[in-house]
Amino acid sequence: MWADIHQVQQAFGREGYVSSVRVRLDSPSKFDAFKALVEQNRQLGLSAMREQEFVEKQAEMTVTFLTFLGGMIAFFFSIGAMIGAMITMHAQVANASAR
Repeated sequence: MWADIHQVQQAFGREGYVSSVRVRLDSPSKFDAFKALVEQNRQLGLSAMREQEFVEKQAEMTVTFLTFLGGMIAFFFSIGAMIGAMITMHAQVANASAR
Protein backbone atom coordinates (compact mmCIF):
# COMPACT_ATOMS: atom_id res chain seq x y z
CA MET A 1 0.00 0.00 0.00
CA TRP A 2 1.33 3.40 -0.95
CA ALA A 3 0.00 6.43 0.90
CA ASP A 4 1.06 9.75 2.30
CA ILE A 5 2.60 9.04 5.72
CA HIS A 6 0.94 12.04 7.35
CA GLN A 7 -2.53 10.99 6.20
CA VAL A 8 -1.97 7.41 7.37
CA GLN A 9 -0.68 8.59 10.75
CA GLN A 10 -3.70 10.86 11.16
CA ALA A 11 -6.16 8.15 10.05
CA PHE A 12 -4.80 5.56 12.49
CA GLY A 13 -3.90 7.95 15.32
CA ARG A 14 -0.19 7.12 15.19
CA GLU A 15 2.86 9.18 15.95
CA GLY A 16 6.20 8.37 14.41
CA TYR A 17 7.20 5.47 12.21
CA VAL A 18 6.96 1.82 13.18
CA SER A 19 8.77 -0.85 11.20
CA SER A 20 10.03 -4.34 11.77
CA VAL A 21 12.99 -6.22 10.42
CA ARG A 22 13.40 -9.97 10.49
CA VAL A 23 16.93 -11.25 11.15
CA ARG A 24 18.11 -14.84 10.90
CA LEU A 25 21.01 -15.60 13.22
CA ASP A 26 23.49 -18.46 12.81
CA SER A 27 22.11 -20.13 15.93
CA PRO A 28 19.36 -19.37 18.47
CA SER A 29 21.96 -19.13 21.24
CA LYS A 30 23.29 -15.90 19.71
CA PHE A 31 20.01 -14.05 20.24
CA ASP A 32 20.87 -12.61 23.65
CA ALA A 33 24.12 -11.11 22.34
CA PHE A 34 22.32 -9.70 19.30
CA LYS A 35 19.58 -8.22 21.49
CA ALA A 36 22.14 -6.56 23.77
CA LEU A 37 23.97 -5.12 20.77
CA VAL A 38 20.80 -3.68 19.23
CA GLU A 39 19.31 -2.29 22.43
CA GLN A 40 22.49 -0.69 23.79
CA ASN A 41 22.33 2.03 21.12
CA ARG A 42 19.74 4.36 22.69
CA GLN A 43 19.83 6.79 19.75
CA LEU A 44 18.21 4.25 17.46
CA GLY A 45 15.49 3.34 19.93
CA LEU A 46 15.28 -0.25 18.69
CA SER A 47 14.19 -3.35 20.52
CA ALA A 48 14.81 -6.98 19.62
CA MET A 49 12.46 -9.85 20.31
CA ARG A 50 12.00 -13.40 19.13
CA GLU A 51 9.59 -13.95 16.27
CA GLN A 52 7.10 -15.86 18.39
CA GLU A 53 6.92 -13.00 20.91
CA PHE A 54 6.49 -10.47 18.06
CA VAL A 55 3.62 -12.44 16.52
CA GLU A 56 1.92 -12.82 19.91
CA LYS A 57 2.17 -9.06 20.48
CA GLN A 58 0.73 -8.34 17.03
CA ALA A 59 -2.17 -10.75 17.59
CA GLU A 60 -3.22 -9.51 21.05
CA MET A 61 -6.05 -7.29 19.79
CA THR A 62 -7.32 -9.93 17.37
CA VAL A 63 -7.37 -12.55 20.11
CA THR A 64 -9.27 -10.19 22.41
CA PHE A 65 -11.82 -9.39 19.72
CA LEU A 66 -12.36 -13.04 18.75
CA THR A 67 -12.69 -14.08 22.39
CA PHE A 68 -15.32 -11.38 22.94
CA LEU A 69 -17.15 -12.28 19.72
CA GLY A 70 -17.09 -15.99 20.56
CA GLY A 71 -18.43 -15.28 24.04
CA MET A 72 -21.28 -13.17 22.67
CA ILE A 73 -22.22 -15.82 20.10
CA ALA A 74 -22.15 -18.55 22.76
CA PHE A 75 -24.29 -16.40 25.06
CA PHE A 76 -26.99 -15.75 22.45
CA PHE A 77 -26.96 -19.35 21.23
CA SER A 78 -27.42 -20.61 24.79
CA ILE A 79 -30.40 -18.29 25.29
CA GLY A 80 -31.87 -19.56 22.02
CA ALA A 81 -31.33 -23.16 23.11
CA MET A 82 -33.03 -22.52 26.45
CA ILE A 83 -36.02 -20.88 24.75
CA GLY A 84 -36.27 -23.78 22.31
CA ALA A 85 -36.18 -26.29 25.17
CA MET A 86 -38.85 -24.36 27.06
CA ILE A 87 -41.13 -24.24 24.02
CA THR A 88 -40.67 -27.97 23.43
CA MET A 89 -41.37 -28.85 27.09
CA HIS A 90 -44.39 -26.53 27.19
CA ALA A 91 -45.79 -28.18 24.05
CA GLN A 92 -45.27 -31.64 25.59
CA VAL A 93 -47.03 -30.67 28.83
CA ALA A 94 -49.87 -28.97 26.95
CA ASN A 95 -50.28 -32.01 24.71
CA ALA A 96 -50.30 -34.40 27.68
CA SER A 97 -52.87 -32.39 29.63
CA ALA A 98 -55.16 -32.13 26.57
CA ARG A 99 -55.54 -35.91 26.38
